[in-house]
Amino acid sequence: MFLGFLAFVARCSVFATAAAAICLLLLWTITERREYFTSSCHNARSPELRLLPGLPFSCGWQRVRPDSGSFVPYAFIQPNGSWCWSNAGFIASPDGSGLLVDTLMDPVLTATMLRELGPATGGGAPGRVDAVVFTHPDVDHILGNQAVAPEIPRLGTAKAQQDIDAQAGAAWKLKLCVEAGRFIWQVLKLFGGPSLLPLLPSALQPRALSLLGFAKSQDNLAGFNLKPVDGGRLPKFESLLASGDNITVHGQPLPVRFWEVGAIHSKSDSMILLPESKVAFTGDLLFIGIAPVMWSGPASTWVKALDDLLEATGGDWRFVPGHGPVTDAEGVRSVRRYFAYLHEASWGDWYGFEFVFIWFSVARR
Repeated sequence: MFLGFLAFVARCSVFATAAAAICLLLLWTITERREYFTSSCHNARSPELRLLPGLPFSCGWQRVRPDSGSFVPYAFIQPNGSWCWSNAGFIASPDGSGLLVDTLMDPVLTATMLRELGPATGGGAPGRVDAVVFTHPDVDHILGNQAVAPEIPRLGTAKAQQDIDAQAGAAWKLKLCVEAGRFIWQVLKLFGGPSLLPLLPSALQPRALSLLGFAKSQDNLAGFNLKPVDGGRLPKFESLLASGDNITVHGQPLPVRFWEVGAIHSKSDSMILLPESKVAFTGDLLFIGIAPVMWSGPASTWVKALDDLLEATGGDWRFVPGHGPVTDAEGVRSVRRYFAYLHEASWGDWYGFEFVFIWFSVARR
């Protein structure tokens, strides 16, 4: 009886602690006066980064090629290209309208990008956008979707649409994680933050390190304004694209080729090629000057995709990455070398185990 009573008291204490934590989090969220990001111009960037002439690693729109054809490619660059500081693109047609390639991490940043589009391309307004094509379904490329007028067609792959639909119902989880992580990080900072780690018993340090990592990563995202993000207003593709399709907008074919490469970085990666200008928008198949993230993989498929890209293009092409500055074929080869090394190193670590496993399997027959 007494043990049962103690268990009941313990459960009540846990519930009371959880309720108090939730109340504190809600109070923190309501009362905190946070300054959200309005642009990427303030972000620090490496002075040693390799850049192409006329294509600085600076915030805002830039024309990718001065000698482009009738359809002019522009890149919207967000230094320093780290977590969720992604790039976007725009392909302007002769009449000034055009195709937007991806949105940004939140509706506010995306709305600012669209306001700057007209002056960057020689006049016009956000209504210049005739359609939006998405390279992949990661949040930093789709959460700004609602800043684009709802009647404008969205384009992408069937697999990307499935992943976006799955995220639509979980948008609140992202917001909760960011708020909770920021709250935890700010509280931990009051008591010394990471400096507390060596003071803990060694058995607790791995869990504490995981908590610190989670809290700091979410605190880094807290500057993005996710409050207006509506899960019901994530992209809904009017047309589903497949590899090799030429993109058509309002019944008008564009000299733009869609190239689906499958699950590599994300669950569905694609590239947008403009052959007449020799420009490719690669999405997150290219991270230039930033350590890449691989959600799907394996690394060998990334190497194969970049080999195919180099074979399909040439040394005079320009590539707009998902993160980092505009690059050339050497930049593509640099990322390829990274993943080739990663693949070889990981295979080397596993080779002994694979050999023993195969030997054991044969021996049992």
